[in-house]
Amino acid sequence: MHVLRLALPTVAVAVVVACGPAREPDAALALTGDVARGQAQYQMVCARCHGANGFGMLQTPALAYTVSSHDDRTVVSAMIRGRGGMGAQDVTDQQAADILAWLRATWPTPEAAKTPPVATPPP
Repeated sequence: MHVLRLALPTVAVAVVVACGPAREPDAALALTGDVARGQAQYQMVCARCHGANGFGMLQTPALAYTVSSHDDRTVVSAMIRGRGGMGAQDVTDQQAADILAWLRATWPTPEAAKTPPVATPPP
C-alpha cells in the first residue's frame, strides 16, 4: 500500500505535463537546422511512417510531394503538435529545425520529388 501512495503523485505529475499547453513552433523556427543531423533524425522519427525516402507508407502522406507546398511554420507545427491523424512527435526544437532543414534541402519544390533522395546511413 505504501508503494501505491508514492506512485500516485508521480502519475498525476506525468498527466499534468502531458496535458500542458501545446508547443509553438517559434523556438524551432529561430534555430538554424543542420541538414546531416536532420537526415538522421528523419530516419529515426519520421521514416517509420513517411518512408525512408519520403514517399509514404500505407495511408501516410508522401512528404516528397507535399512538404514543399507548406511553409516552415506549418511543417514544424505538424512535427511538434501533430496534424490530422499524426500525433505530436517527441523531438526537441533543435531536432525539429534539423529535420526541417533536411526536408527543405531534399524537396525544395514539387519537381524535386521526381528523384528520390539517396539514403545514406547516419554517421
